[in-house]
Amino acid sequence: SCRLFQNVYNGFKFVTEGINGFVDVRDVARFMVEKGRSDIRNKRFLLVSENMTYKNLFDQIANGLQVKAPSILVKPIHVKSFGWLVKLYGFLNPTSSISFETLKTSVKEHTYQNQAALSTGFVFTPVAETIERTCKEFLKSIK
Repeated sequence: SCRLFQNVYNGFKFVTEGINGFVDVRDVARFMVEKGRSDIRNKRFLLVSENMTYKNLFDQIANGLQVKAPSILVKPIHVKSFGWLVKLYGFLNPTSSISFETLKTSVKEHTYQNQAALSTGFVFTPVAETIERTCKEFLKSIK
């Protein structure tokens, strides 16, 4: 989400070591077009370029935006402690991208396998390349 870039740029301080899968939206569109034109039918694919920690993701985004990376580590044990505060913040800021659900999800390790998609010959854009491109576009958009 582009909001991650906005949050890091605005000095968001918190990060977790949770893991999630990430993919370039252009890869999703390209996969759909390519495979929609192929003989492949009735198959499901997980489109994930890489699994990585949020810490690694935020560090790369901060580097690309040339700002300080989030550094206050939120561990799973902190979720219950901070939960009420996050809920209050969400109540006071309804447009916030931070909710108790996103907090709970961000500390978990979600890893995804993309072998089915790779077996079709598809090549994903590396997440680092996507982050670099998005950071450049983001910085251009705010000038």
